[in-house]
Amino acid sequence: MVSIIPNFLRNRCRNVVGILTVVCIPSIMLTLLPVNVNSQINTKGQEISQLVEGFAELDMFSGTVLVAKNGQVIYEAVLGQADKDYGIPNDLHTRFNIGSIGKTFTAVAVMQLVQSGQLNLSDPLSKYLPDAPFPEKDRITIHHLLTHTSFATS
Repeated sequence: MVSIIPNFLRNRCRNVVGILTVVCIPSIMLTLLPVNVNSQINTKGQEISQLVEGFAELDMFSGTVLVAKNGQVIYEAVLGQADKDYGIPNDLHTRFNIGSIGKTFTAVAVMQLVQSGQLNLSDPLSKYLPDAPFPEKDRITIHHLLTHTSFATS
């Protein structure tokens, strides 16, 4: 099972665990799998299983995984331990510290709204939060928030 994990992933992902792995690694892993998902869902699920469980066996992944296509679940699993010191396994209710990755999801969602024309990066914060309790709300833009910059620099 371990042999299907490419060395470049093994070397770069030694300390990646939990939800961060679910977000980052499967997109890489899925691009390595040449199977047509629409015609061979079971085969795809087996390949994903081998890959993810290979990472878990190497102690390079600990978390939950759900891969779906068009609403059909291809693969799901709960692997690894929530607490290695006490040997407590992960389950569907395990909470993972996701750190700052929420910022990435927020930025992607905002840029999707920009792409669809529902939001403009030059819009002031006051357009969306008119009751914000600070006077700079008319000068701070969505772009400022996304790039962590000051309106004084623009």
